[in-house]
Amino acid sequence: MKISYRRTGGWKPPQDNERLDIQDDGIFTMWRSVGWATNPATPVGRFAGRLSEGELTTLQREASSAAQAGDIQIMITPDAPVEAIQVGGAKAVLGANDQPGGAWGPLVEHLRRLLAELTASPRAAVSVQVSDDGKKARLVHLGDEPLRLDLSTLSVRAVLWEDYDRLGDWSAPPRAAGDGHLSDVRAGPGWSVDLPFSHGFEVRPGSAVVAYVNFVAYDGHEPVAVSLQSPHAWPDE
Repeated sequence: MKISYRRTGGWKPPQDNERLDIQDDGIFTMWRSVGWATNPATPVGRFAGRLSEGELTTLQREASSAAQAGDIQIMITPDAPVEAIQVGGAKAVLGANDQPGGAWGPLVEHLRRLLAELTASPRAAVSVQVSDDGKKARLVHLGDEPLRLDLSTLSVRAVLWEDYDRLGDWSAPPRAAGDGHLSDVRAGPGWSVDLPFSHGFEVRPGSAVVAYVNFVAYDGHEPVAVSLQSPHAWPDE
């Protein structure tokens, strides 16, 4: 049974624009636009591969149960990202923070987990990395295919965290006019670029600098606003 998952919208720019398609044989393709500051952090771009036999068996069992249960639609909180899941002839529409009961619950939870885990199979993706001392940051290409980027409107922010306390907040100055050559960057295997990161924070034991980066990546010929965050282990992880 084919499975289609879409996650769109949300109040925080850039909005979610995530897509995961899984075929009967476990082959999947995925596009991620919003990177999460988990540890490891999730990159953005294109991903592809094949699910393990055990993963596929579990997922297909959950999908079959959901399809038999039929359509569901949950009233969505204003400004929340919207999830749309299609399995067989059945469809679920709900908010990204909703927890549906019944047969749809295990499938929704599974797909949300895969949205992060399958970024371990990049085809043409980009991540942001911060040095151990928190003083440098860079974008790094992942995968074996090129990804077209538009860095002309790149924005970079650094936040100094200690547990959940924000000790410092810095943003790079806007790019000067004349950086038009950055509007068509071809990031391929081995590509990386240093980011402006002169925040001047004093990083002490127990604190960490997290980078927040916004730019544009191309999903085929379509420009898509994307965001990245560098890895960070929050206290409850």
